[in-house]
Parts: sequence; C-alpha cells; structure tokens
Amino acid sequence: MQSNFKNNRIYQNPYLVFSPFLLLYIIYILIFQKEGLFGDESRFLSYADNLIRGYYAPPDLTLGQGPGYPIFLAPFLAFDLPFVCIKLMNALFLYLSIVFLFKALRLIVSFRLALIVSIFWACYFNSFEFLHLMYSEVFSTFLISLLLFFIVKAFHPSSGTKESKKYLILSGFMIGYITLTKVVFGYVMLVFLIVLVFLWLINKNAVNYRKSLFILLVAFITVAPYLIYTYKLTGKAYYWSTYGGETLYWMSTGHEGQYG
Repeated sequence: MQSNFKNNRIYQNPYLVFSPFLLLYIIYILIFQKEGLFGDESRFLSYADNLIRGYYAPPDLTLGQGPGYPIFLAPFLAFDLPFVCIKLMNALFLYLSIVFLFKALRLIVSFRLALIVSIFWACYFNSFEFLHLMYSEVFSTFLISLLLFFIVKAFHPSSGTKESKKYLILSGFMIGYITLTKVVFGYVMLVFLIVLVFLWLINKNAVNYRKSLFILLVAFITVAPYLIYTYKLTGKAYYWSTYGGETLYWMSTGHEGQYG
C-alpha cells in the first residue's frame, strides 16, 4: 500500500502536494491586507514609479533599496492594477519557495526528510509577518529558494555538462538579482569572490572552485548595470545604497517617495 502511495502521481508532484498552502496564503492575505500603505511600501512603489518614468534614483539621490523588487512592481503600476494583486503574488511566491526548496532537497536527501523540512518552512510563522505587505521579504524568500534549487542542480553529479552549465548561469543570475533586491548581499558577493580566488589559486584543478567563480562572474555581470548607474550618480565605485555609512543621512531626509 505504501509503495502504491509513493507511486501516486499527486504524491510525486510537489506543485500539487503543497497546493493547500497556496490557498491558505491567499485566504490569509485577503483577511489581513488593509487599504493604504504601510512603512516602506511607499518607497518601493515610488522607485517602481521612477522606473516607469525612465529613471530610478529620486531627485535627492537617496538609494534606500535596490531595484530588484521595484522592477517586479513596475508592471503592476504601469497597468494600474489594485495593490491587492501585488499582495496576492506573495502567496504565489511563498508557495513556490516551498516547492523549490522541496525539489532541491529531493536531490540530496530522502523524500521524507525533504517533505518534513518543506512543511516546516511552509508553516514558519515569521513568513506570515510580511505576507500581506508589499515588502521584498517574501519575494526574496522565493528567489533564495530558487537559487538553492539552481545551485544543487548545477553541482549535482546527475547533471550533464550542458545542463550543469545552464544551471551555473541561472545560479549566477539569481545571485545577482537577489543582490539587486537585498543590496547587502553585494558585500557578501565581494567576500565570496576574494575567498574563492584564494582557494582556486591554492588548488587550480578543483572543478567546483571554477564553477563557483563562474557563478560569481555571472552574478557580477547581472549587477553591473546598476553599479554603473550608481557610479554615474555618485562618482563612487561599488556603491549599492544610501544605507551603510550614510544611514543617518537617509533617516534625516525622511524620503517617503511619491506615494508617502
């Protein structure tokens, strides 16, 4: 009986297995979402509106957030869709983060363990804090889960050369896009690059080091347009955000964007 259950099509399809959570998240958002804007929602929307108008930085040149999430928001604003549509996308993102976490784990652990970990993540209460808000947290969660799947596929022994290269490129792009969404990862990328170059110089025959360096190369190519843009604005190389050494300046300006 257990064997028949494991061979069941629904049981083998994570999109179907975890679909009840998608319904749960949609219901949660519809219940708890409110009219008006909360906290940083106005800033994200303001940056998205700037993108529609052909630029990113506001007139005072404060760069509080990277363009990753505003790029996602821009089409919703361009078509003047209700904000609840954006919030409902969080349900899809959190649901897909479970699916891709499961798919990644299935490549390296047993079905049972992958299922337990995925269900734990699906029920993790902290995820619900931002589920009904137009914040980048749930979006970032989905991107990280997708990155995990791409990396496991890229390095998994079962992946052929062509497939592995495809996932190496996707992994690099995903790291870059995560960094554009959460700019603090820009400094993580730099540290990883230094460490990997050092390790590769010690053992140039290590295939995994070369693969990792290739991933970071793609990641840096992905973020290069934004860094070129910020350099033109500020004259500073590798400039990610007003946050950091200029956090007090950001707080003192109180820039809330067009929608604030």
